[in-house]
Amino acid sequence: QTPTLALIVERDREIVNFVPTTYYEVVADFQAPAGLYRGLWTGKNGSRFDDKAKAEAVARKVLGQAGTIEKVEKKATKERPPLLYDLTTLQRAANVRYGLTADETLKQAQSLYEKKFITYPRTSSRHLSASVNQELQGHVEAARVGPYVPFIETILAGGKLKLTSRHVDDKKVTDHHAIIPAKQRINPNALAPDEKRIYDLIARRFLAAFFPDAELERTTITTVVSGERFITRGTVVLKAGWREVDPPGKERKTTDEQEGEEQELPPVKAREKVETPHAEALAKQTKAPPRYSESSLLGAMETAGKKVEDEELRLAMRDSGLGTPATRASIIETLLKREYVTREKKSLVATPKGIALIKMLPSPLLKSAELTGQWEQKLARMTRHEYPLADFMGEVKKMVGELVAQIAGAEIERNTATTSMSAGHPTSNLARTESARPEGALACPKCQTETRAGFLIERTSQSGKFLVCSEGREACGFLSDLPKNARQRKAMQQTRCQTCGAAMRLRLPADKTRQASLSCVKYPACRGARWFDDKGALEEPKPAPETGPECAECGTPTLKRGPASSGNFFWSCPRWRSDGSGCHSKPMWINEGRA
Repeated sequence: QTPTLALIVERDREIVNFVPTTYYEVVADFQAPAGLYRGLWTGKNGSRFDDKAKAEAVARKVLGQAGTIEKVEKKATKERPPLLYDLTTLQRAANVRYGLTADETLKQAQSLYEKKFITYPRTSSRHLSASVNQELQGHVEAARVGPYVPFIETILAGGKLKLTSRHVDDKKVTDHHAIIPAKQRINPNALAPDEKRIYDLIARRFLAAFFPDAELERTTITTVVSGERFITRGTVVLKAGWREVDPPGKERKTTDEQEGEEQELPPVKAREKVETPHAEALAKQTKAPPRYSESSLLGAMETAGKKVEDEELRLAMRDSGLGTPATRASIIETLLKREYVTREKKSLVATPKGIALIKMLPSPLLKSAELTGQWEQKLARMTRHEYPLADFMGEVKKMVGELVAQIAGAEIERNTATTSMSAGHPTSNLARTESARPEGALACPKCQTETRAGFLIERTSQSGKFLVCSEGREACGFLSDLPKNARQRKAMQQTRCQTCGAAMRLRLPADKTRQASLSCVKYPACRGARWFDDKGALEEPKPAPETGPECAECGTPTLKRGPASSGNFFWSCPRWRSDGSGCHSKPMWINEGRA
């Protein structure tokens, strides 16, 4: 329960600390002889603009212009039928499709099992045994009612029923095989509405396993207008195959999927001419990771908090998750009943009580999802006689001893601090925070310059790992990419902005051909930056520009710029922007030392 609660609390913290970033994309509609389609501008470094003015300039450049379809790429792909349901994947599907909680799904599945309409539901296997593979006709015939009749007739017309090794593997079957319809014919009138929904999921997934692969054609169109390149993607289902029986559900799309959202495309050819009747720059924002739903939390529990999308890899980790398929629903329900977690629509959110519990735990080990997952794996190995009980108990005793010593040491430190306070020697906030800093944690560069003692915490989002300050967004707000080596770490810790003296954050470009850099934490008010060279060392700073009289409009000291095409130098406000978003003052020409 504790590591599961920690997963929810950690996700909520990520959302609170998330700082959205505005970016811009350019989309254009192209009129081809066969019809209209939309493209997304794509450059060497991706499809995003940081500068609104540049995005709008590209949109204006292509609007109303003629273009050419540079190439049309078509790739045929196949989708294999999905694996059969175990309890966890059944609970996740029911939550996404019908909004049922994990506990509700388990209760409905247990009821169907007791009525002998499905096989044992509390299973962690997604495969069938070879012996069951010899008896499939009875299981198929039992579902021969209502909407399943046409599919079953197609299956039976194919002759002897047998599934391939994708769905049949004795090595991947534990005490019980995957959930499938039992041999007793289903009676729809004997089922409650939610029981019908659960049976429908199980029956369709089982029958889909007998159908061939779905065949898809993925098309990519590259269109060039006025030297700017636009990419369009679309998918056509050539043969539905198993999708006819068990159509994929509409799950929540990620930001990346929305950006590359596919469309139905007209039949076009390479070198065809197109017109551009519409083009615009769209403002978008990066999004915080979504709150856990029961479906996504069950998935995180299954892999001990690690993000694993591939179903085969997920199967390989099934022994190292939090809880078992039979206990995960009760873990979630217990957290809800004890008011550590609450439901907000379909999301699970930590309560102040739950956050306080995780915060007060004296050691990260006590809330470690990975450690608990490793224990679960060793317990599973013990049941298979692959791991000695004595070894496991020895490891537990050693860990408990280390924990007790660690907690006792922390208690001594707290008592010492209290004694100092009572003796009239109050311990500073800085000292108290320093003693609370986890071993190995980096000090926050911004807090170091502002007399706080925050330290850096590693976070993970959909786009990768990053660092935030332990003081939080309101008190500090430091945010940086995660350093990849000791040089970057040291530079971020020790370098100060040569323009204003503030701390600097690390920025790692998405394009690997470009170099990493340090940028001022006061950006965009200050645009101080330092770059790393090809060898990974921080380049020497350029001399600070000469300052001149204050700007007549905003009072900021001007900077010496030039020479211009005339050969003369001038004073310019550092807050001036070409897109008009900054100071609007005009430059002051320098003539014989006078402005």
